[in-house]
Amino acid sequence: MTEAGKARLRNVICDLCILAVAAVFLYAAQSKIIEPRQFVFDVKNYRMVPEELLHLVALFLPWVEVGAAIALIIPATRRAGAILIIGMLLMFIAAVSYAALYKGYNISCGCFGKGSASAGIKTIAMDTGLILATIIGLLPRKSVAKSGFPVVEGELANEA
Repeated sequence: MTEAGKARLRNVICDLCILAVAAVFLYAAQSKIIEPRQFVFDVKNYRMVPEELLHLVALFLPWVEVGAAIALIIPATRRAGAILIIGMLLMFIAAVSYAALYKGYNISCGCFGKGSASAGIKTIAMDTGLILATIIGLLPRKSVAKSGFPVVEGELANEA
């Protein structure tokens, strides 16, 4: 494979990772927005949010997920979206680790609304995979200069 082909493949992989993470977050958010009562129930089961804040968290968090997913798709706001998404994923990993693994609560992860999988190691593995995909998606894009060699975006490519 030529250097230009490798650069294109790398760019495609980065873009697919970004789109996959954004799609997961949009899908997860829509089920929580459509069924906010279910999400209140899921958040309550973790026993980590004070009762008086449950409804606020359940109404606010899905919209943060939507905003972060959209920001991740737009190149100008990609890093901000990635920071939000990685921050939320770390928060989700901490919550599952505490409630399901440490405390031993048999609860739904609440990731995708009603019928979500049980919170546990699989949830943590999925969230870790999403973190890795987000990081891969942030790798610098390469363009192909007139010479046919890949150039990292931002470098001077006009000197050929």
